[in-house]
This record gives sequence, structure tokens and C-alpha cells, in this order.
Amino acid sequence: MAKNRLQYRITWRAMLHWISMALLALLATLAAPWLVAYAGSQATMSFVPPLEELLTAVIFWSGLLLAGYNLAAVIYHRLAYRYIVDRDNVAVRSGIIARKVLSIRHRHIRSIEVRQSIMERLLGVGNVEMASAATGDTEVKFRWVASPTRIKEEIEKWIQSNQQPEVEGE
Repeated sequence: MAKNRLQYRITWRAMLHWISMALLALLATLAAPWLVAYAGSQATMSFVPPLEELLTAVIFWSGLLLAGYNLAAVIYHRLAYRYIVDRDNVAVRSGIIARKVLSIRHRHIRSIEVRQSIMERLLGVGNVEMASAATGDTEVKFRWVASPTRIKEEIEKWIQSNQQPEVEGE
């Protein structure tokens, strides 16, 4: 069944660096007492108990803050960016509280590029960048989307035939 519009979001795979940092920070948080005890046993002088408690608390709260920051970044990027292809426009909607919408009409799109690093190719993610004749530079960018080549082909299909695509995005 054909859809009136396609909608994409940043894929989870593109945010593996934040997710892995959050997991490492949580691991350090949970291991804080053992890390401090091990460091104290390896030192030539043992830690004074208040210093040991302070180091444990610093490692614990630092790890917790780092994990919270990374998880918040993942959630924000996943919720704040929405990429839309409809009958007339290609648009990027960004923001949760404050909203920014950037769009290009299909007839104004002059080039569509897919950009992927080596790691992004391995993960199956990348950027789809669209430029119009007005600027010559990228105006709309779908960042960190899954299967960027397929998305590019879907957009080209909409532009060329003005028909609705058959596949819903991730």
C-alpha cells in the first residue's frame, strides 16, 4: 500500500558511540568501590578511609553523570530530529520545545548525495544531503539514517515520477 509521506528518524545504530560511553560509565559507577580498593592495595601507602570514601563517591557520581549525559544525548537526538518526504517537499524538523523546519520543494532539488564514512558503511547508516540551485551547498541533510542509498532512491522516485513510494522508512 502506498503512503502519502515517508518519515525517518536518526537510527539507533548511528548513536552507538553514545550508548557505549553510557554503558562504560555505568560500569565504572558500579565498579567504583572495587576500583578504589584495588588502587589502594597496589599503592605503597594505603588510602586513609575518608579519602577512600571520597574517591569512591567521585568515581560513582562522575560515572553516573557521564552515563546520564550520554543517554540524554541519545534520547534527544532520536526524538528531536524527524525527516519527512511528502508529495511536494523534503523537510527536516528539529527540536523538542523550540521547533525548526527546513524544507526544499521537490522541483528545486538539484542534487542528492549520500555520504558515509567507513564505520557508517559497516553499520548501514549515513547522511543524505540535498542541495538546490539557489545555494549550491547542502540545504537539507538527513543525518544518521538507516539505508541512506535506499532513501536517496525513494526521494528520486518521488521527484521523477511524482508517485508515492511503496516502502515506509525506519
